[in-house]
Amino acid sequence: MKKLLLASTAAFVMATSANAATFVGSRTVAGGTADLSITTDGTVGTLGSANILDWTITVTDSFGSFTLFGPLSGGNSGLLLTGSGLSATATDLLYDFGSNGLALFQSPGTGSGGPFYCVQSSSNCFDSGGFLGPAEALSSIACCDAGDQERMAIRGSVVLASVRNAVPEPGTWAMMIAGFGLVGGAMRRRRKVNVKVSYA
Repeated sequence: MKKLLLASTAAFVMATSANAATFVGSRTVAGGTADLSITTDGTVGTLGSANILDWTITVTDSFGSFTLFGPLSGGNSGLLLTGSGLSATATDLLYDFGSNGLALFQSPGTGSGGPFYCVQSSSNCFDSGGFLGPAEALSSIACCDAGDQERMAIRGSVVLASVRNAVPEPGTWAMMIAGFGLVGGAMRRRRKVNVKVSYA
């Protein structure tokens, strides 16, 4: 019993938190949609390009649909992330449209004029038609005349996506396994049965 207790204590002490966090969400941008799945390194707070590990973003508009893949999912697009607008909590991926900067996901690379999904504050990832300032935009085709993209002005801080079906952290697994071990050990242990035989 001492060995089991020692092993479960060691597993609990050595447990570390899970690293990557995948945020999933769907955004409606004017007449289009963006289905987001963005994986970060688990950083809580303001995110930079190095914190974004991968993404799969499907943009759909009146021209059709296009999926932007990050480096681990196929790598058909690039990321340009500037400023301090993109941040994460333990459960949500947020963009503060009152900050500065932008987050541009574009195929085949940023600045290429290809299909894109963008959130921007004071910077601009699209400027056709004089549309500047805090906004969210997308396009499923190479563009960008004013009519080739869906865009919408936004103010404040917005939840872009949330963690879904989170995987338990190693510490949780260690405690669960130790608990099953203790229950199993208690069930295996036999009590001494005293049998008395009496003849009448």
